[in-house]
Amino acid sequence: MLCLMGMIMASCSDEAEVNIGNLQGKWAECYDDPNFSFDSSVTYEFKGDEKSGTYTIVSSSPLDPTGQEYVTTGAYIIEDGLLDLNALSSEWGTPRYRIGKLSNSEMEWQKEGTSYSPGAMGSDYKHFVRISDK
Repeated sequence: MLCLMGMIMASCSDEAEVNIGNLQGKWAECYDDPNFSFDSSVTYEFKGDEKSGTYTIVSSSPLDPTGQEYVTTGAYIIEDGLLDLNALSSEWGTPRYRIGKLSNSEMEWQKEGTSYSPGAMGSDYKHFVRISDK
């Protein structure tokens, strides 16, 4: 009986943690797969609450000879576990991501309608680590 309970508890702990209250703050996009080279610096900063707010994306690349940073701002909403960026935009096809993991230190997104594959890192699948709190 104790073995069965231990197996059940171990399988439950493998489930991804999603705590929407952890979204606020600054996150750096990063990947630890040795087969994927991410040659940019991309940070997301979220301000607001557990349902809506604003975000700022700052990106740069060491391969860009100008060294310029590119800044994008917008609004987000979260409904049914989906993060909708550019929530106030009327543009068709704005990105929506299912939040697969959101802890105090790590976050993962999967673009709605896609499934994980190693070739989709950085586009359909995104992984972040927290770089500063709220």
